[in-house]
Amino acid sequence: SRHFHASAMDIRIKGVSIRELYNFAETLDVGVEAEGALGVGIYPTSQFIHVDFRAPGEPSYRWTDWSGHDGGKKKSPGRTQPARKPVS
Repeated sequence: SRHFHASAMDIRIKGVSIRELYNFAETLDVGVEAEGALGVGIYPTSQFIHVDFRAPGEPSYRWTDWSGHDGGKKKSPGRTQPARKPVS
């Protein structure tokens, strides 16, 4: 049987807002069934985005996590949300 090993990364680029990074990461999510899709999370308190590669057949997800090093607020309601397809 085939095994899938997910990859993930946290991204922060000096001089680039996390909203810009988040929006760019969304453009990379083609969500092709055979190749899997992306999970893209934005972490406003810690100022980075998280991108992970989902297993083939898995849906794309988006989330916002307001928690920080101080153990404050939790993830936004609903946790991970299925990504909406862009409307052209």
